[in-house]
Amino acid sequence: YDAWTAARNRPIFFEGAIELLSDLKSRGLVIGVISDGFAELSQIPQVSSLVDFAIFAKDVGASKPDAKIFHAAMAKASEVLGGACVAGECIMVGDSHQKDVAGAQAV
Repeated sequence: YDAWTAARNRPIFFEGAIELLSDLKSRGLVIGVISDGFAELSQIPQVSSLVDFAIFAKDVGASKPDAKIFHAAMAKASEVLGGACVAGECIMVGDSHQKDVAGAQAV
């Protein structure tokens, strides 16, 4: 169990992912994470300074593709922005068409 817990905070990123997040952040975009996992983003140095917020299924009581988790992310983004965040102004990037893309499109 200890090995699994430690490994969750050592992800392998797709080539160019960190650079892309850094570029988007430098352009003033709000960056959030929606996850069904259990990683501690503050323990992942490559992304901890690039992410404005994270929404976890365990905290919301719903996993992707449930609309509840996407609505929670938009609410948190609205807090960060200090104004409304609507689905049409968001971009979802993920590795599962069914859970990430279809889930976001249904909102």
